[in-house]
Amino acid sequence: MPHPRDDPKSPEWRPYIFARDQWHCRICGDRFLYSEMVRKHIADEHDENMPRACTDTSGAPFGSERKCHY
Repeated sequence: MPHPRDDPKSPEWRPYIFARDQWHCRICGDRFLYSEMVRKHIADEHDENMPRACTDTSGAPFGSERKCHY
């Protein structure tokens, strides 16, 4: 059974995927080193609305609790 994020009709589907140490645009296949770059590409080039990314708002060390702004 396929994962829900692989089905474009699923609400969990994202137009990007991380594979082989790179972020890939599922719409055109372009590759990026950083998630923010692929998200900006998708928003600008494909007119897709992208939810905000998770950001560290606490100033705590990496790996500690992070806050998402959705």
